[in-house]
Amino acid sequence: MVMKFDKNIVPADTQKTLGKVNFLKELDARALFVDGDNTGEIADRRAEFTSEVQASSFVVVFPPEVDLTSLSFFDEVKLQDVEFKAWSMIDEKSYSNYADSDVKVSAKGYSIDKKTLDTSAVIEKNSMTDKKPK
Repeated sequence: MVMKFDKNIVPADTQKTLGKVNFLKELDARALFVDGDNTGEIADRRAEFTSEVQASSFVVVFPPEVDLTSLSFFDEVKLQDVEFKAWSMIDEKSYSNYADSDVKVSAKGYSIDKKTLDTSAVIEKNSMTDKKPK
């Protein structure tokens, strides 16, 4: 049996698939290349998030105009217009019959739900407990 999806986009309920999503870090933007030459423009922006349901981290690809600088570590976010796109690659030149596959997650934007971790309070508490009376 072969599963086929329109444009390889896997239909999925984002909330059921990912659950609570938290920001981890912004990754390097990907440069746009045309005919092998770097145009100096940004092709897309990427960020790493955690998924409560998947119990792992994953990368989300955003359009170049999305600003990720307002995100702080562990902000809870809602991803907007999410697509899950299946891909696979077979290395025909490999002697070991190497194949790889994954699901690329892309979103058109995000909204910040709430601050779920106040790191300044954690740092202050830890620095206070580290001090020993003399």
